[in-house]
Amino acid sequence: MGKLYARPGVAWLVAAIGVALVAACAPLPKDIKPAAVSAVPYESESCTQLAAEQGQLASTLTSEAAKESADREKDATAIFWLGMPLQSWLGGNEAKKIAILKGQQAAVAEAEAHNSCQTVAAPSPGQS
Repeated sequence: MGKLYARPGVAWLVAAIGVALVAACAPLPKDIKPAAVSAVPYESESCTQLAAEQGQLASTLTSEAAKESADREKDATAIFWLGMPLQSWLGGNEAKKIAILKGQQAAVAEAEAHNSCQTVAAPSPGQS
């Protein structure tokens, strides 16, 4: 181990590879930004329909966020044992779905505001 520190370039390379592998892990659900989704298709729906849609989106988002968190844990374990984030590389990353769901939630909330609905649904736990 002493020889590793004798060659600072090697130590930096090892550190850079470690950071790159950790960065390749599945992201935290709360860190995923919403995708751009238009509110226009939702604006023709009633407030009751929008509230129901918001509830369905919240439920689906919670489920996808749980999958993403599990994928992140699997990635961390794979990095520790194998040196690579297998779950993300093998298609276990749910980030795109989460981004779309968050975008849909925002679009429905915008439509609720546009339609002057009395209760605009609060963000789900996976959105914060």
